[in-house]
Amino acid sequence: MKKRIAFILLGLILGILGFVNFENIHILYLAGTLGALCFFTYAKSKDYAIFFLAVLLGFSLASFKFSRINPREKSNVNIGFTIIDKKKSKNSFRYTIKIDKSKQKAFMFNEADFDIGDKLECQGDLKLVNTNTNPNLFSYRLYAISKGVGLEFKPSKLNPEISRLKSSDIFLGLRRRFTAYINRIFRKNLSKDSADFVISITLADNLFDREDINRLGLAHILAISGFHFDLLMTLMVSILSIFDFSYKKSMVISLSLALIYAYIIGFAYSILRVLIVSTIIFLGFLLRRGVDRVKALMVAAILILFINPFAILNTGYILSFMTMLAIYKIYPRLKVYFKEGFLRKNIAFTTSIQFAVLPFSVYYFRYFNFLSIVANFIVVPVFEIAMYLIFGLIFLYPILRSLLKPGFIILDIIIRSIINMTAVLSKIKIFSLEFMTESIIVSIFLFVLIFVLTNIKTKKNLGKFLQTAIAIVFISLVVRNLDRPIEYQMIDIGQGDAFLLNDKGKYYMVDVGGPKYKDYNSGERILVPYLKSIGIKEIEAAFISHEDSDHAGNLDILRKNFTVKNIITDDKVSKEFKHKYKPVFMKKGDDFKLSEGNIHCVYDGTDGVIEKNDQSLGLVIDIRGNKILTMGDLSSTYEDKLRVKADILKLSHHGSAHSSSKKFIKEVDPKMVLISAGRDNSYGHPSKEALNNVGKIKKYNTQTDGLVKINFYKGRVKVEKYLKGGFFR
Repeated sequence: MKKRIAFILLGLILGILGFVNFENIHILYLAGTLGALCFFTYAKSKDYAIFFLAVLLGFSLASFKFSRINPREKSNVNIGFTIIDKKKSKNSFRYTIKIDKSKQKAFMFNEADFDIGDKLECQGDLKLVNTNTNPNLFSYRLYAISKGVGLEFKPSKLNPEISRLKSSDIFLGLRRRFTAYINRIFRKNLSKDSADFVISITLADNLFDREDINRLGLAHILAISGFHFDLLMTLMVSILSIFDFSYKKSMVISLSLALIYAYIIGFAYSILRVLIVSTIIFLGFLLRRGVDRVKALMVAAILILFINPFAILNTGYILSFMTMLAIYKIYPRLKVYFKEGFLRKNIAFTTSIQFAVLPFSVYYFRYFNFLSIVANFIVVPVFEIAMYLIFGLIFLYPILRSLLKPGFIILDIIIRSIINMTAVLSKIKIFSLEFMTESIIVSIFLFVLIFVLTNIKTKKNLGKFLQTAIAIVFISLVVRNLDRPIEYQMIDIGQGDAFLLNDKGKYYMVDVGGPKYKDYNSGERILVPYLKSIGIKEIEAAFISHEDSDHAGNLDILRKNFTVKNIITDDKVSKEFKHKYKPVFMKKGDDFKLSEGNIHCVYDGTDGVIEKNDQSLGLVIDIRGNKILTMGDLSSTYEDKLRVKADILKLSHHGSAHSSSKKFIKEVDPKMVLISAGRDNSYGHPSKEALNNVGKIKKYNTQTDGLVKINFYKGRVKVEKYLKGGFFR
């Protein structure tokens, strides 16, 4: 039975991921293909037939859920809605709203302070939730749909004085009152940092700076995790037993209260996992039948996917189940290698979890600190005491109130000690590693490797498995390095230019972007994380066309995070730029050697007082005989004087009407053009004039295509755009 449940779970996951990656495929074609596979495999193995049916079911569930979420944009609509959840964001609140007519859920970000249960009506736009437009970066859209949300409501006018009604929904009222209660008792009795910490835990909010804790592998203590819920269930059963409640009654009451609490804080997937597994174990107790915990865990995973198939896209869902699998299957095997004793068993327990989830932590966070084992060993027991105290104070405060003051003082000391410990440990960097992003398949392979190595029983089987694993790694490395292309990437940096050349492992940048706004920094949010995600440690040279911030603004943060060997520009830059960056100057006619080509300077500005855009450095990048022309923000006045041919043209000044004349386009005669411009920018880039001048030439635009990668193989060129035009990509 366990094997069959595993086949069903695996099939569901593959079916759901199939929909995510191929959302436009017609379900009838898939049904025909999988139906045929099911028919032909049924005679040989019912498990295989069930697997193919599960794949079809997973795809169907995802398709149905997606149609229910119905993420379709609408402009200038008047909607009535109810606020069903409220979280503190960086400079505002993130509200989850339920639209009255369609019953759709949407996010809404606003500085106005509304309450859960408020009913409002106003005009605005329904937009798709923002997504990442460069690979390997966090996708808020995938996170949102894992919560059953596909849209963001952007109200035209919304202020605290707007007329509002209160929802009559009992559960929303309970959620509102409980949230207010938690804020009131802890804000009144704890220091600010401690209160933020405790409220973040109990309400799954985001009030506390998580960086130190996350980098130590302690993220689970700032989220409502299954660990918290296990503690809560244990506490409730223990308290009820004091009042002579039987185990049966204690569990019924505890599960009921836990269900209400889960609703109040938003049904995190780790909580659902605890509720389902606890219910299955309790049913086993009532029926006097033993329960296989791994089987119960898989059933919980399946039931959650039935509730929301897109839970598979949620980091918490994956890490929660991987953690429990480690506890059930890896820890029992690992602890036999440790001698008896409380400390040794705790070390074995912590090590089991940390190494089991390591492949997925690296995939999601690209960072691992070996001190996380020490941090978990030290912090988690202290945190466990704090959790018992927190829940005890929540239960007893309505009765004892001021008599609990010593308890709050003790809690404040404990929380401060946790904050201080994590702050100190996070500053120790020598045990930390940063990783490049690999395929999720690599993480799954590594987890299977850890799982099998800790559960294999004979040396003979161990030897066979290791031989197979080594063969798989060797073959994949050989295949991966066959005919590797030279890559030229147009990074979606927003309103700016940032291009990356990967010349067989040597990296060069042509402009580095740099748009910055009130609460947004393209270097912090895009450039640095993306470059780190592909494993870059040093950059051979950064070619800077000119000093405008949208071309050179990220130089400082680039140099702070990577070794930049050379900064290359023309000699028309300012004295301040020369003094600060000590650049190498490139003049017209100069060449910079590449492995299979060169970077040739065709324009180095002109003497005299002219528009600074016309001091842009003009380059022709020759890669395996393919020429890319990039001219910064150069205007048509100077572009038209050039006599240059190129296969690929980067439109100057983001497609401005003052660049890329019809005459110039005809002279260059490119096969494709690249446009790097921000979405909804105030300049109207790219202009209609520039697009008309380009005509029918193939265009790639960061606004619609996201990051664009041009792969130069020997004898052929392949272009990959990150955005595919669907919801998921």
